[in-house]
Amino acid sequence: MNKLQQRIILQYKELYPQDTLKEISLKTNIQITRVFRLFNGSEMKLKEYESFETAIDEKINNNDFYHKAKECSLILSPQKLKDIYALMNQSIKLKTLQITSTPTSINFQLQEYFNLVLKPRGKN
Repeated sequence: MNKLQQRIILQYKELYPQDTLKEISLKTNIQITRVFRLFNGSEMKLKEYESFETAIDEKINNNDFYHKAKECSLILSPQKLKDIYALMNQSIKLKTLQITSTPTSINFQLQEYFNLVLKPRGKN
C-alpha cells in the first residue's frame, strides 16, 4: 500500500470512525469485498481514490476552507499571510513527523518542531 493510499484511508477512518464496510461501500460506491481488500493492503485504482476523496470532501467541506483562504488573501497584510502560510507548513511537518516517526525518535523531532514554532518573530 503506497503512502497516498495510506493517507486517504487514515483520513477516511478519522472522519468516519464508526463506519462499517457496508457503510463505506455505500458512501464510496465501491463493492464491499473490494473495500475489504483495500483496507487490507490492495492497491487502489484511480476511480477508488476519487471515490474516497469525494467522501472525505463531503465530510470536511473543503469549499469553506478555500473561500476563507480567498477572503484572507484579500483582507490581510502580506506579512500576516506569510505567517499563516508558515503555520500551515509547520502543521503539515508535525503531522508528517507523527506518521513517519518511531516513538524513540519523535521526542527529538517534536523538540525541533517546537523550537521552530516558539522562536521569536518580528513585529507585523
